[in-house]
Amino acid sequence: MGYRVTRGVSYRAGAHEGTYVSRPEVQRIIDSDGTAIITTHRVVYTSPNRNRAWEYAKTVDVFHSDTVAQDWRASYITVSNRKKTSGFIYRRGFARSVRDRLVLALAIADGTLEDMVVALKAEKAELERF
Repeated sequence: MGYRVTRGVSYRAGAHEGTYVSRPEVQRIIDSDGTAIITTHRVVYTSPNRNRAWEYAKTVDVFHSDTVAQDWRASYITVSNRKKTSGFIYRRGFARSVRDRLVLALAIADGTLEDMVVALKAEKAELERF
C-alpha cells in the first residue's frame, strides 16, 4: 500500500521491486599525478590531490594488473583496515622494476628475504642447466 507524501511523490512501506545483480567492482583511477615510494615498511603514494599509505603489517594481498590501459600497469594492495582494495598505476616500461621492488620490500618486511634468495638461486641454477 502506498502513502502519498506530496504531489507526484508516494512512499510504499514494506515493498521492494527489482532484482539485485552482482557485478565485479570496476577499478577507477582517482589520481594519476603522483609518486609511489616503496620502503621496507610500507608503500606511500603522494600527490597534490591525494596521499595514501599501505602498511605491510596490515597487508592481506598484493596483485598486479596488465589490463589497466594500453601503456599502463597497476599494483593493488589489500590491507586489513580498509574495505576496498586500492593501488597505484605506472608506465608499462617500469612494471618489472616496480613489481620486483615491491616483492623484495615485502620479503624484507616479512623476514623471508633469505628464503627468497635461496629460491632465486635454485631457479637460476635450473635455468642455467639449459
